[in-house]
Amino acid sequence: MSSLEEDYARFRDLVGPLPRMATPHTWAEVETALGLEFPVDYKMWAEEYPSLYLFKFLHLDNPLDFPVSVDLEIDVLAEVREVAEEFGREITGDDGSIVDHRPALPFYPAPGGLLFFGQSDNGDYCTFLTAPDPREWEVVVTDGGSWWHSGRGFAAFLTGLLTGERPCPEFPEDLADHPSARAAYTFMDAEGQGHVLWGDTRRIP
Repeated sequence: MSSLEEDYARFRDLVGPLPRMATPHTWAEVETALGLEFPVDYKMWAEEYPSLYLFKFLHLDNPLDFPVSVDLEIDVLAEVREVAEEFGREITGDDGSIVDHRPALPFYPAPGGLLFFGQSDNGDYCTFLTAPDPREWEVVVTDGGSWWHSGRGFAAFLTGLLTGERPCPEFPEDLADHPSARAAYTFMDAEGQGHVLWGDTRRIP
């Protein structure tokens, strides 16, 4: 099994470098605010890349570019949590079929809870299933009803999407046919309003 550092190196080789603006926040601030230690591949990505828009479909928010708080993290998955706690989870297999039905998972800030990190244009949520050891965090994708467990960490999950080696059944089947990356340079103005400056879309070979 590859290490998280190796997984990130492969992702970086695929996407290539993108200009990065200075970040207003540090990992020490983020981890202190949320009471979590994040996986090294995710931290390396956030330090080297801006927020990204992959495949013209998947938004990845860089946590170093925004103020973070426990309340904000709870709010972003509030609707998903309500649905899961009322109806449970339909577990999706790699072929897209429903293979099981299980109770809801815990949500952050509960120990081992789900933590948001990205969202698709179709309304799918990309989350971390957190664990005491950040090297064991797994990516879980859900639309609130069906749930797919990737069995991978952050960088390996993205690399699997970009290469088509490990597609997500919640996403369009032809996603890997047109891999691309676009930088989203986010910043806050003096009044605390968020803004985005978009970079050019880059086709990923």
